[in-house]
Amino acid sequence: VILTYRRQYILYKILNALHNLPFLDRVVIVWNDLFTPVNKTIIPELHVPVYVVACGKNSLNNRFLPFDIIRTDAIFSLDDDFTLPQKNILLAFRIWRENRDRLVGFPGRYHSWSQSEKKFLYKGDYQVDGISLVLTGACFFHKHYSYLYTYMMHRAIYNYAEKNFNCEDIGMNFLVAHVIRKPPLKVTKKRGFPCKYCGRKSISTSEGHKFKRKYCLNFFTKVYGYTPLIFTQFTIDN
Repeated sequence: VILTYRRQYILYKILNALHNLPFLDRVVIVWNDLFTPVNKTIIPELHVPVYVVACGKNSLNNRFLPFDIIRTDAIFSLDDDFTLPQKNILLAFRIWRENRDRLVGFPGRYHSWSQSEKKFLYKGDYQVDGISLVLTGACFFHKHYSYLYTYMMHRAIYNYAEKNFNCEDIGMNFLVAHVIRKPPLKVTKKRGFPCKYCGRKSISTSEGHKFKRKYCLNFFTKVYGYTPLIFTQFTIDN
């Protein structure tokens, strides 16, 4: 499942990189641009069907909609500015098959308690040898979590992501950790995943991004009544 918004040239490159990927059943493109019609010329011919779903609203929650056209238990959630070698995707899929209840992904983050602020802080995995979250911009998860996120998760979290265009991935991490009481699994020790095709910066590089993420951590903690995130130093490389 690829969530996309006004990155047609990059989307073509990302789709092309999936050609002949083993075990891939189909590709679902979630088209979040309400004002630009779907451009079928940017969809390369792949070895599997490609479905484009034009959504009625621009929402980051759309990435977790439980689409009927998804036939597999495994969903690989991919941002439209994220590229990975096929061998890394296959490694992550292999790991997920042995850990089907976990989030298995690439970019890691972690939370820590600030005694001075009396709040949780949001930090990158390059600052410590461990994680408590994986970002859903490149992540495997069981399709069951799409149903839980869309229909069962607390509406305060769902609505926050809807309104603020942020933190849906933190919401999914909270949800899964709350349900299974296990940490996510990070694949490879690589920490930075820059987009080599992007001409404009993503929202994660914008001013105030970490502050917004910190707010989400603490707001979601209030909603749950505790912080379900679990820290781990475990990373899988091969």
